[in-house]
Amino acid sequence: MLVLIFTGLLLAGRQDAAQPDTGRLVQVVDEPRVARCMGQMIGFSNVPLRCVVNADATLGNCEVLSTNRTVLRYSRVFRCMASNVRVYNEDGSPAVGRSVTTRVNGRTVHSDPRA
Repeated sequence: MLVLIFTGLLLAGRQDAAQPDTGRLVQVVDEPRVARCMGQMIGFSNVPLRCVVNADATLGNCEVLSTNRTVLRYSRVFRCMASNVRVYNEDGSPAVGRSVTTRVNGRTVHSDPRA
């Protein structure tokens, strides 16, 4: 069973002057596409990313905010995962131009720890 987690989310950073801060942000994750980005990679957690919300509400221009060389080696995978997340204002409108910070996590669960 594959478990995908996008956390944290969305600490609003700078934004366009024409785009007022509308408060809380909501994310929608396309889990099948995120899983395809991950491939067979497992065992990573709390990888910080800073991205800008595009006109279609997807995250783009993402930067991995880690100095860990292993994490940086897989930055393409983490940017792919982030590109399959859409970010909206609470009212349902895309949060276009907002700079957001999020963390990605992923792992494969091979057995039920309660068993």
